[in-house]
Amino acid sequence: MSYRPFALPGLVSRRSDSRVAVEVIESRVLLSDTVLGQVVGLPAAPTSQPVEQVTVQFDQPVQGFDLADINLTATAENSANRVMLHFFPSVVLEAISPATYRISGLSSVLKSGAFFRFQMAADATITDAGGTAVAATLEGSYQSLWHLEAQAVGGSIYPNPRVTPVADLPVLFYTPHSYKVVTGFEASDLHLFKDGVEIPLGNDIETYAGRDPGYHYDIADLSPYNTEPGRYKLVLPKSSGIVGPGGETMINDLVWDWEIVDGGSYVTDRAATDDSYVRYGTYTNTNFGQSQTLETGWNTTANEARIAYVKFDLSGINPDAADARALLRLRARSVDGSFVGIYAIPTTGAWTENALTYSNRPVPPAGQNYPYAEVFGAAARIYDFNVTSYVRNAISAGQTSITFALPSMNTTNKYVIIDSDESGKGPKLRWIQNKDPVSPQVVLTPSSLVVPEGGSVTVSVSVSKQVVGEFGASIYWDLPEPSLSFTRPGVQTPGNFVFTRDNWNVPQTFVISAAEDADAVSSSASLWVNGKSVVVRELDNDPPPPPTSTDRTLRPSQDGYIRDGAYQYQQFSTSTELQVKKGATGYNRRSFIQFNLGVAAAPTQSAKLRIYGKLSEPGTSSFTLYPVDNTKWTAAQLNWPTGLLFGPAIGNGSFANSTGKWFEFDVSAYVAARRSQGATSVAFALSTSVESKPHIYFASNEAAANNPTLRIIEGSGPVSPPPPPPPTSPPPTSPPPVGTAVTLRSSADAYVRDGSFAGQNFGTSSTLEVRNSGSAGYSRSSYLSFDLTRVTSVSSAKIRLYGNLVDDRAATGDVRVYSVASAWSETAITWASKPSTIGAALGTITVVGRTAKWYELDVTSWLTSEKAAGKTSVSLGLLAPTVTANAAAFQSDEAAAQRPELVISP
Repeated sequence: MSYRPFALPGLVSRRSDSRVAVEVIESRVLLSDTVLGQVVGLPAAPTSQPVEQVTVQFDQPVQGFDLADINLTATAENSANRVMLHFFPSVVLEAISPATYRISGLSSVLKSGAFFRFQMAADATITDAGGTAVAATLEGSYQSLWHLEAQAVGGSIYPNPRVTPVADLPVLFYTPHSYKVVTGFEASDLHLFKDGVEIPLGNDIETYAGRDPGYHYDIADLSPYNTEPGRYKLVLPKSSGIVGPGGETMINDLVWDWEIVDGGSYVTDRAATDDSYVRYGTYTNTNFGQSQTLETGWNTTANEARIAYVKFDLSGINPDAADARALLRLRARSVDGSFVGIYAIPTTGAWTENALTYSNRPVPPAGQNYPYAEVFGAAARIYDFNVTSYVRNAISAGQTSITFALPSMNTTNKYVIIDSDESGKGPKLRWIQNKDPVSPQVVLTPSSLVVPEGGSVTVSVSVSKQVVGEFGASIYWDLPEPSLSFTRPGVQTPGNFVFTRDNWNVPQTFVISAAEDADAVSSSASLWVNGKSVVVRELDNDPPPPPTSTDRTLRPSQDGYIRDGAYQYQQFSTSTELQVKKGATGYNRRSFIQFNLGVAAAPTQSAKLRIYGKLSEPGTSSFTLYPVDNTKWTAAQLNWPTGLLFGPAIGNGSFANSTGKWFEFDVSAYVAARRSQGATSVAFALSTSVESKPHIYFASNEAAANNPTLRIIEGSGPVSPPPPPPPTSPPPTSPPPVGTAVTLRSSADAYVRDGSFAGQNFGTSSTLEVRNSGSAGYSRSSYLSFDLTRVTSVSSAKIRLYGNLVDDRAATGDVRVYSVASAWSETAITWASKPSTIGAALGTITVVGRTAKWYELDVTSWLTSEKAAGKTSVSLGLLAPTVTANAAAFQSDEAAAQRPELVISP
């Protein structure tokens, strides 16, 4: 090795000769011709965390050093490859000083799972500070471990989007090389988000090793936390402390995504009402009903044979829900960790947990393929048995409870230990039922379509919610008008609009134009928009003609009656009678009448409905006339299950004997209101809430005489004289007999919901829901109205509601009842438009448990004052006073039975 001088100012040496003494200030240091370089900042121990930045430190200043001078090799699985750093735009080299350089942007290059070594390239050209070429070395290395990833297995989050909630999530931890056994995976590390907002997870979430110990894990139980529609994200942060066998860690958060669509699901867990096990041999007559565990295992040896039993209450479960599932959930472990198979066998026979012994046990049947699971491992984990068909069959057979025997067919001394209800983590019967989906609705903007004569209006079309797949909006003229046209430039079929998951909130447009004409008529036409009629009006600019009036008497365009029970799907559209009756199942009848009005030429002055009826036999009876807004039906389509919804009562009629007579009802206000909404037809319903022996027979349009008629007068001019009065005037409506209690159904009811549902209407729901939640989108309040026109006096009154809590997250829930303003509509009320409460609460109803039952509240004082004030209708609000984890659900008037009632004694 040779050396060369390098001047270092500031050092002093002395020389002298015979003539003069000279002081020379200089320095001489001998340096090696090889420049030594070291990579600083590399991990000392193997790591899976990426290296982003390092420092190259030379032992002396150098020039000309760049990324191409570095020979970086990556050795993985016995194969070495050079990494050309200067080919990566993200990698940057910058000089900190002449002898120090920083390299950044390495994390995209130094991938996990390799041994990395930094050396000087053989063709490197480096000079010293003076520009002289020198040899240089570079050294630095570290071991990069594979980083951990995880995947969901078993299709647990698929299909996606989905309707039912994700329940248990099996996951596998792995590196690109192989699956890995990990430590440190805890349920408390998990975070669940819905639409970007975190949902707190309770201590009922568990993680445990699956059948492939160490790297296969199960996460249970997520079901109660993802029942509502929305986008969900389960996050396991990289900071969770999970470590692989070689020290591998996570460098990224692990994320699982799924979406719940349509209406979501109801998930309810029922704890066992009874659970115990029995044991053979000397324990034949021993009861284990208070044990915190259930044991099951089969062995011919005395004292070893055990069988576990569980019983569940079935009240409130709807067996006809086609999309529902029932799961028997057990938390179990094997006594020694080995595999032990157990069955869930539906078993008949009476027993209680505190009296059950081997000698009096119900004997499970044999010979079928019953639900089966293999229990393994010494640590407890969740096992599910699909028992849907058995639950359905039991309810259909009239059973109010179901028992499952849990025998093991392994003839060994191994047995299974199951947590009992006394442990707090006992058996559950889980019922999962899809909610009614909330369908996307077509939205037109502007919603009021008025087109000036000679002008045009651009209308945008969108949908109310994100769609799954494709959603088509079909728009066409239902009742066209020559002066109005509907175009969509450049589109061959202008009425077809297609929305997808990606463009659902991007409006599409069409144009409505009104031609210039000489008449003074503001024409109107009806657009048919996915099953709904939307009126388009022309704003005429011509002078009005002299006032005129038209007087028309119309016969029904459709009429018929419906009947329940065995006749529920039969149609009576050709009958000469319109029948009305309230009685036992199979004897109830309602009638419907529809009139085609045509397009309105002028405002409605008057509308009178006349019907002729009689009783089937001597006796008394009464009926009520209701409006029906839906006119998109024919008599041949009517049946009991698809019966039409009524509006508030228009009037009443009664029969004191079986003599036939005419009834006339003034329906002017209703017809005028429907006309103002663009309706070209009106419909009415005839029904009764009073049980009587006679039927009421009205003459239908098919009868030979006395057909129903609607006399309608429109316009602003003189009105022709009315026709002669009917043969007999209808007597005034008879009130209920003195002392008879009146039971009123709600004339309108609905619940509302906050958050993203604040503008949505739930008026057709069969339930009234109440909850006060701390999270936006989960609070609900309910509202009911009652028509008091049949009520003459009040001595006592009570509101009756049939309902329950929807799950087990709280044992009870308070619902306060308030008087509210009556100005709301069942089909229009939303959270944003809900009526305000009036005064203090009328009282509190405490709902207990998931078993549905009737709840009552005395409202005598309030109703008495409302009636004294001249009120003909009243409204109530149901609100939760405090934040709760659970919701209460009551039957609404749309339910098949147990509807809300206001019971009044005169």
